[in-house]
Amino acid sequence: MKKNTYIVSVVLGLIIAFSMSVFIQTASATTTPAKVPAKVTEKMTKAKSRAAQEIDRRIEALNKLITRLGEMKKVNPTDKATLVTGLQNEIANLDALKAKINADTEIDPLKADVKSITESYRIFVLIIPQFHMLAATDRMATIIDEMSIVGAKIETRVVGAKANGIDTLKLEAQLSELKAKIDSVRNQYTVIINKVLPLVPDQGDKTVAEANKKALQEGRTTLKSGIQDLKAARVMIKTMTQELKTLVKLEAPTASTTKTH
Repeated sequence: MKKNTYIVSVVLGLIIAFSMSVFIQTASATTTPAKVPAKVTEKMTKAKSRAAQEIDRRIEALNKLITRLGEMKKVNPTDKATLVTGLQNEIANLDALKAKINADTEIDPLKADVKSITESYRIFVLIIPQFHMLAATDRMATIIDEMSIVGAKIETRVVGAKANGIDTLKLEAQLSELKAKIDSVRNQYTVIINKVLPLVPDQGDKTVAEANKKALQEGRTTLKSGIQDLKAARVMIKTMTQELKTLVKLEAPTASTTKTH
């Protein structure tokens, strides 16, 4: 009887020891992270370094856009505030992405995060072209306002010359054409602003990406047309200024008419 009890005790002891061994091995397998191969670690380190450089490059570009936006004269304050907020949000998102990439411990999530730098944020594909176009449009609007002032001065001189009996029909026609060009540029400015100002990154949505691309292309086409109108208006102003100088000479009394006897 004692012998049987001893055998049972030994068997139970072996079973318990075996069970504990299996439990420890299982727990170790579930709690200890798998060791990342050296080559994978090196690859991840390089990927993180390149990603940090790309993110820093984009943040630097966005900060420059914020500075440039502050220099724009024709964009209204409300739109400026909205644009600045959008740029600051992009910078914050990029900072968060950089932190996430640095914290990635597995290759697949790291690849996805690195890929999102170009596919989700669109800094160089959308935001920078958008702001360059807005800056060019802002300059165009500033120039056209200056031309309007010059045009008004020319009109005053034309009216004065006509009152003095000078034939100003040609100048009046040129003045009408100048006004038409100025109105055309103002209209083109409005078209560009309405197309380009509301654009936001597509975040990987192909439909939005195509719509953004189309809007930028149409904006560029309109901008080129506005620049051509500006060049034409500049030539008109130069021509009218020269003709007015000639009229002034015609209006001035000659020596023979002022000589007294």
